[in-house]
Amino acid sequence: MRKQPIKLHQMQVLRRRFELSENEEKEFENLQAGFLGELSFDKLLDAHLSGLNVYHVKDYRFKVDGSEVQIDNLLISGDQAYTFEVKNYNFDLVYCNKAWHFVNGEEFKDLSMQVNRQRLLLQQLLKKGSFYSASNNVMSHLVFVNPKQTIYNMPNLENLIVPSNVDKRLSKICKSNYYDQSALYKFLESQRLVKSIYNIPVDIKFETLRPGTYCYQCNSTSTLDKIHRNLYKCKNCKIDYNILQILQNLQTEITALNDSWKITPAILFKLSGGMVSRAVINKYIREGKIKL
Repeated sequence: MRKQPIKLHQMQVLRRRFELSENEEKEFENLQAGFLGELSFDKLLDAHLSGLNVYHVKDYRFKVDGSEVQIDNLLISGDQAYTFEVKNYNFDLVYCNKAWHFVNGEEFKDLSMQVNRQRLLLQQLLKKGSFYSASNNVMSHLVFVNPKQTIYNMPNLENLIVPSNVDKRLSKICKSNYYDQSALYKFLESQRLVKSIYNIPVDIKFETLRPGTYCYQCNSTSTLDKIHRNLYKCKNCKIDYNILQILQNLQTEITALNDSWKITPAILFKLSGGMVSRAVINKYIREGKIKL
């Protein structure tokens, strides 16, 4: 299961409870597109890996020589290490002179540098655990997942995956491991960062948050409709929520925004906009259904 990035979760909360700037709204859209792209590629990759003896590590973060590295997908397949950097762009690109450009000719960022950095630093990590050898080189891939995107002058690079060649490329990559790779997998997990240096609290005060109860199945910024005292419904996607689910969502919101904020019955009552009474909150606390 791929977890939603903390930054994306924070911005989802703030879209409902705070006034985002135009740049912040754009950042939210980019983060959401990136996450949806990763989920899309997960489905493709998981379908090819079904029934195989492999290790598929999602959203892998580690640190080497003080540098933090994030890899969308790390695969140990056919006794070979692969990485996949997923891009879900909604604009076209041109490949020219070994560089990426917008269609207007302006140079785009160096995507190969990002992929090569992942490969080199992962190789360093494997050497640290005595798992790397010249015959077991890391193969890093750049993946474009948006089927509506056009790449002009697309190069025939082995490590470039696009919708038109994804099945062919993954069919070659996805093979059961012949040797036992459990030690390698355990080492990788032992080096996984629990918390990224980029996961930082939002720079706002709790008092500035807009109160209310909101849906988490869609991006609606409208508050939930109260059907009766224990049932609420989203105006947009029509999903139902009971009081306990709402309280759990409120707790998750607070922790995502700033895990140093102390969660109390008064805080939950205030953030709900008074939609959940203090008596009900205290009742669930006594019953152990929510823990502060």
